[in-house]
Amino acid sequence: MEYVIASSVGTDNICLADGTRMDGLPGGAGIYALAGIRLWTPHVAVAGGVSREYVERHGGWYRENGLSMEGLVVRSSVDAVSCVDYRQEDDRTDQPDMGLWEFRKLDPDLEEVGRLCGDDTKGIYFFKHLDREFLSGMAQIRERYGCRTLWEISEDAAIPEHLEEIEYYLEKTDLFSINRYEASVLYGTHDMEEICRRMEGYRCAVFFRQGSRGAYMIANKRTVFCPSVAGLQVVDPTGGGNSSSAAVLYAWSQGLSPAWCGAMGAASASVILEQFGPPRRFEPEAAQRARRRWEGLTAGYTAQDTSSEAGGDVILEGNEGVI
Repeated sequence: MEYVIASSVGTDNICLADGTRMDGLPGGAGIYALAGIRLWTPHVAVAGGVSREYVERHGGWYRENGLSMEGLVVRSSVDAVSCVDYRQEDDRTDQPDMGLWEFRKLDPDLEEVGRLCGDDTKGIYFFKHLDREFLSGMAQIRERYGCRTLWEISEDAAIPEHLEEIEYYLEKTDLFSINRYEASVLYGTHDMEEICRRMEGYRCAVFFRQGSRGAYMIANKRTVFCPSVAGLQVVDPTGGGNSSSAAVLYAWSQGLSPAWCGAMGAASASVILEQFGPPRRFEPEAAQRARRRWEGLTAGYTAQDTSSEAGGDVILEGNEGVI
């Protein structure tokens, strides 16, 4: 498979801050990452553990969207259902009914990831805590297949005590995705310029997400601000980080510049956020909408911005603090 999503999937019951509720949606970081890439190519599949109930409940969604289920392994007696409860758009609780650590047991193991990989594999996305065995194994898979990898870190792993180990594993991946709150905790500061300077020292590129503000792409010792899509009517904010991160991986594996990669992340997220859960059908119009928005975001880019070796212009918004 060209693109592999190595992350858990399940069923989401979503409750927005205004009380609007939608139950029984395909969910989990793996689903939203899958959706973020599916807007650009059908050659993507997710790996992980599921239940027969999950297959019965969501199998039609995979089939209708031309998505392979070969990476899903039935090894749970019950579906992993999570209640995603928003207090406000960027403040939520997300608790699997079976408990976080039981849910994480459904994450794909290295063998399951490897079964989806081949000589055609271009990129692997994984949403993961500090699982040392898995991260070391992913470095070996990356080397074996010569593909790009993106690690989106889980919130509970982004703590100062883990920083040295995190930076060790960042030497063995191509892209690192982290949000504003997680970074402020990990680095012990709300100063965005200071955090970006620290990230500029990494060998890997960093997709530093700022929520509705946009994101910074940090690569080649330079920082580029990538705005979000303007005027977007957000229906459900769930999965914006997962879908944008996966789209950045897709763009990076295509050899696009950091600025263009960040724009593709923003375009993917904009489509994912326009309905409850992931799109029910990946119609051609959805892909066309994502492409139009990506083209709109990159319309003013210079020739330098199109080079995968270019960092683009350094554009920082200043120290706004963390919300």
